[in-house]
Amino acid sequence: MACNLPTNHIVKSMLDKRAIQMSAQLCNSCQINNEAITAISWCTICEEAFCEQCDKCHKSFKFTAKHKVISIQEIQSGNSNLKISEVLKCEEYSSKNNEVYCVDHSQPCCTLCAQLSHRKFENVTSIENPAKGIKQFNLTTTLIKNLDERNKELDEIIAKRKDSMNIFENTSENIIQEVSTLKMVVIDHLNKLEEKIKFDLASSKIHVVMKFTDEINTFSSYKSVSANWKSVLNVSIEQGSDQQCLMEVNRIGSKMTILEKEMDETIIAISTYRSNTNLFVDISEMKLIRKLDFSDLPVYGLCYADGNLFIISDGSTLTWVSSKGEIIKQKSTRGNSFYVSTSDMKDCIYGDGDNSVSCVVGNRTKFTYTSEQLSSPRGIGIDFEGNIYIAGWSSKNIHQITDDGNLIRTIPIDTFGIRRPWTIRFAPNSNKLVVTCSSSGKVVLCEIS
Repeated sequence: MACNLPTNHIVKSMLDKRAIQMSAQLCNSCQINNEAITAISWCTICEEAFCEQCDKCHKSFKFTAKHKVISIQEIQSGNSNLKISEVLKCEEYSSKNNEVYCVDHSQPCCTLCAQLSHRKFENVTSIENPAKGIKQFNLTTTLIKNLDERNKELDEIIAKRKDSMNIFENTSENIIQEVSTLKMVVIDHLNKLEEKIKFDLASSKIHVVMKFTDEINTFSSYKSVSANWKSVLNVSIEQGSDQQCLMEVNRIGSKMTILEKEMDETIIAISTYRSNTNLFVDISEMKLIRKLDFSDLPVYGLCYADGNLFIISDGSTLTWVSSKGEIIKQKSTRGNSFYVSTSDMKDCIYGDGDNSVSCVVGNRTKFTYTSEQLSSPRGIGIDFEGNIYIAGWSSKNIHQITDDGNLIRTIPIDTFGIRRPWTIRFAPNSNKLVVTCSSSGKVVLCEIS
C-alpha cells in the first residue's frame, strides 16, 4: 500500500521550497493574532515563517535558538542551500518533530514521546548528537551492503518467477498450437474427403450435363477473350497512334480468325495407333464422318495445323499431311515424339529426346526445354494462358513451362491420382484438362489453379 511507504524527505523539501518560492509568506505567529505581516525567514525545524520581530524572539528562546533558520529572500532567489528537509516527523505523533534520540531504545522521538514513553531512561539526547558522522558509521555501510544483497536476491526471485511465468505461457501456447494443428489436420482430412465426394459425384453425372457445362465454360472463355480484344482495340482507336491501331488490328484480326475457327469447329481428328488411321468425328452428333489411312506411316499422335494440315508424330519423325492424306513435309527428331501440339497453329511442340521438349516455328527452333526430372515425355497440353504442360511418363510428373520454355513448376502425378501420365488435353481457352493413365486406362478431369 502507498500509505505504508516511508516519507521521501527529499521530495518533501523540494515541495516546501517550491511553495515558499511561489509566493511571499506571511508570518505564522502573527497570523494567530490576526495580523498580516510579511515573513522574512523560515525555520526548517518548526516549519514556520517569521517576521523580523518574531524571528528575533524565536532566536532568543533557548529551546529554539539552535534551529536552522533560512532567509525567505534566499529561498525565492534560488540561492538557498536548502536541499533536504532536516525535519523528521515523529512516527507516534505526526504533528511533532523528532528532536531527541533515546540511546537505550536506539530510536529518535519527539519531546512528547521522551516524556511519556522514554521518561524512565536517562540516556536521552538531542538528535543532532547521534546523527553526527552517521553516514560513515559501520552500521550505515553494513546496512547498505545488506540492502544490496537483498535487492540481488529479490532480483533473482523476480527473474525466476518471470521465467516460470514465461514457461507456463509457452506451454499454454504450445498446447493451443497443437490443438490448432490437430484441428487443421481434421479440417484438411474433411476437405480431402469433401473433394473426393465432389469428384465422384461429378464423374457420375450424365454426359449431357457435362457436355453443356463444358460448352458454357468454353464459350464464356471466348466471350472473355473477345471482350478483352475489343477493349484493347477501343483504347488504340481513342488514345493510340494510327500505327499502333494498325498493329492491333492485324494482331487481333489474325487471332480472331483462329477463334472463329475454334468456335465453328465441330469435327475432330482421332489417331489410331495399331491401324495407322485417322478418324474424323462430328462431336456434336458423335458420328464418324470419314477415315484416312496411312498404311506406310506409323501414327501415334496428331494435332491440327494451319489450313487443312495435320502434324503426325510416330516417335522420331514429324510428318505434315493434308486432310486428303498427302505428305507435305517431314522432320526428324531425337526420339520420344509420340505426341505433338501447337499453340497458335504456326508452331509445333513435341518430345525431342528422353528428357527434352522442343518448340519449332517454321524452320526455326524457338526453344528446347531439358530437365533431369523429365523422363520419357508424352502428352503435351496448352492452357488458356499459353503455358505448356508436359507429361513425364517415366518420371511420373507433369512439367508446367512458359511459352518460351522456362519452368514454372513440377507437379507429381500422384496429385492426379494416377501412376503413368500419357496424354494431356485442355479444353479450348480453359484451365480444365483431362489426363490419362497408360497403366490403368484411367482418365482424370482436373482444373489447374
